[in-house]
Amino acid sequence: MPAAPSLSSIERALGDVLGPLPGTLDGMARLQDLPGWDGRRCAAVVKLCEQRFMIQLNRGQISRMASVGDLLRACRQMRAARRAAARQGTRRQALG
Repeated sequence: MPAAPSLSSIERALGDVLGPLPGTLDGMARLQDLPGWDGRRCAAVVKLCEQRFMIQLNRGQISRMASVGDLLRACRQMRAARRAAARQGTRRQALG
């Protein structure tokens, strides 16, 4: 399984899509204030995070993402949900 989402991994994903970022970001940085941020780049960042962390973000999570911290929380929540579902599947197979 890939590494857990962290602030630095989210910052790298944003930089990969948007190009060089102005300094180090914190969780409070607003996504819409990042240079080059628009709907197309939002979709690209979401897709990249989904690939890197092997998750699937839903529309509700995406629409609520206003800050870097929101993006990080959504990625962490989906990763935790995916891991819990995988553990449940393993338990069911063992009991089956």
